[in-house]
Amino acid sequence: GSGGSSGTGGSSGTGGSSGTGGGQVDPTWCYYDISPKTGFPSTAFAWVAQSNGTFCEWTVDGVLKGTCECNFDGSFLGSDVGVGTHTTILHVRQGPTGPKDCSAFVEVKEETTCTHTITPGSGSQSTVFAWKATSNGTSCEWTLNGEPKGACECNFDATFLGSDVGAGTHTAVLKVLQAPSGPKECAATVQVF
Repeated sequence: GSGGSSGTGGSSGTGGSSGTGGGQVDPTWCYYDISPKTGFPSTAFAWVAQSNGTFCEWTVDGVLKGTCECNFDGSFLGSDVGVGTHTTILHVRQGPTGPKDCSAFVEVKEETTCTHTITPGSGSQSTVFAWKATSNGTSCEWTLNGEPKGACECNFDATFLGSDVGAGTHTAVLKVLQAPSGPKECAATVQVF
């Protein structure tokens, strides 16, 4: 009885690296990841791929982007793929036991935008200045020379006379309070003489 038991142990030894086990091939494997999983167009995403394959390609949202090393790490900006949820796949085309795919996902969210200009940048009290602000925010307010002026549209195009603000250098700040990636401010400066 116990002799048969030791025979079974010998059999499992054969399944290891000796004899029959030496003829086995490791299966094709791959690992693919992107971090962070979510970000914005300005976010630098890190990506890493590992495989025992010898020829690899990659796709983004089903579109072939070309061949790549089967083992690599790198980075890309969210703006490289655009706003949305994207699926990237490492296609191991040649591996020890054939092809294999590994996928990774990334979500690029819309980023708060804020632009603010006053043109021309300087002029007299009789100069008509063009004042323009744009943002994808939903709630905004503004300040003039640090003094709160109240709520305003997040997108506006207006004009004013230099005499409306008086002589001096003036800074208007658009404060975006509610927006896709959070609050943001942008300033515009004008000099009136």
